Amino acid sequence: METRQYIRILLSSIIIFIFSVQLSSAQSVTVNAMPFLMEHSSMRSKALGYATVAMSGYPGAAEINPATIGKDSVIQGSTYFLDKKRALFSRDYGYHLKLFQPNIDFKKGNFGVAAYLSYLNFGKQTLTDEKGNFISTEKSYEQSISLAGSYEITPHLSAGLGMHYLTSKLGVSNIQVGNYDSKGVHSFAIDLGLLYKSSYVLNSVILKPSFGWSLTNFGSVLHYTSIDSDPLPMEMQGGLGLLINSKDEQNQHPVFSIGLYTSLSHILARKDENGHSYGPFKSLFKGWGPYQDSIYYGQNSRVSFTDQFSTHYGIELTMLDRISLRFGYINSARHSHGYNETNYGIGLNFKYVNIDFTMSSYGNGLNTSNGLLQITLRYPLNSNLFK
Repeated sequence: METRQYIRILLSSIIIFIFSVQLSSAQSVTVNAMPFLMEHSSMRSKALGYATVAMSGYPGAAEINPATIGKDSVIQGSTYFLDKKRALFSRDYGYHLKLFQPNIDFKKGNFGVAAYLSYLNFGKQTLTDEKGNFISTEKSYEQSISLAGSYEITPHLSAGLGMHYLTSKLGVSNIQVGNYDSKGVHSFAIDLGLLYKSSYVLNSVILKPSFGWSLTNFGSVLHYTSIDSDPLPMEMQGGLGLLINSKDEQNQHPVFSIGLYTSLSHILARKDENGHSYGPFKSLFKGWGPYQDSIYYGQNSRVSFTDQFSTHYGIELTMLDRISLRFGYINSARHSHGYNETNYGIGLNFKYVNIDFTMSSYGNGLNTSNGLLQITLRYPLNSNLFK
């Protein structure tokens, strides 16, 4: 089959797909459970506007794309801890939130593996009866325990799979609320990812283009009560990267490197006009078309196809593989309040320790966050720590 025929088939498929989602999902709205799953632990990725679906090797990469896990023959781990009362994930819960996200990854040859935890502590909730009498005090939290693996199919193409065990306990588990039961939630979700990368020599530099794609938080809807359910924040991302390394080296490190990254992300979680949650497979097809947003913008507000995408941009300048300067920008989708986020960061890279600092500011009336510091411990297997 000729190239032109392939192109015609591809374009026809895209047109049919767009037409079908325009008809099928015109009345759906976006509401999702466990939004903290979209809060990633890597301060390097955050400084780059989370435009890193096509960037590999950094700690916490599996959270965005499981195909990008780790550096060869290196064990690395880091943690992220947020203890602030602020609007988190573009939503103000009104609680003093504590988010804890440790991660560790390892890669050897064609295989990579990562383990990570996201634990959101809402604090303790005091339960009383209708007369105000004390019943009990319960701890409220949500968490995801995750394991991911990657495999290099060819020197250019890698695939990844992640699995999450999800728990939600919001302080009102197994008690009667009105005419229905409230309960704790346990569920599973998976992530899928692909990474394509190449390398070219051009005069005095080495060009390393890459393409990444991922589908994260693919899982069943969560039933917080016996009659209500919410979908997970299932997200699809696709993006490009270009790493430019100088051919000149000092101590086996390029004199300079420039990383350019961009991506699109889209939340596929949906409920219909009657408040019934779509399952993950149905959301894959019906999570693209326009819908009426009655949550943030009024009953008659229509969110178009293009308004549903968040755009991410990032640039990183590194000298001698030791110090990195970073800039990132996010233009969020309309159903995420349409806020803009600007990020600045600096990284110090050593053999056994990486230090990353990120400062973020938010547009559209959201508060500016404080700087966030992250320390990563690394151990190359081909080195001796005690020499």
